[in-house]
Amino acid sequence: MEPSAIRLFESLPHATRLRIVLILAAEQELCVCEQAHALDEIRPKD
Repeated sequence: MEPSAIRLFESLPHATRLRIVLILAAEQELCVCEQAHALDEIRPKD
């Protein structure tokens, strides 16, 4: 398995990261504001 795939799967136990992967798998593409809304999370400010 490639190192990037290993890092991805190691990060999935974190609930929010797993939800992001599942949402993107279902929707294919979302902007950050749509992701934040779907996750009911506040977007970080720059």
